[in-house]
Amino acid sequence: SIKLVPEGPHCTETEVIASLTSGAHVCLNPESPWVKKLVQFVLEKQLQKKKAAAAEKQA
Repeated sequence: SIKLVPEGPHCTETEVIASLTSGAHVCLNPESPWVKKLVQFVLEKQLQKKKAAAAEKQA
């Protein structure tokens, strides 16, 4: 899984933390092109799930 931690009082930069199947956590460079693509993919997937859930509630 991927966890996005936005910048704030605890940290001056956005953090991207990947949870591996082994249980380890790895910090990823949020400026890396492949990490940016991964984050975009995850955010789009979450948005699609929210839209689907909202559509089900209206039906």
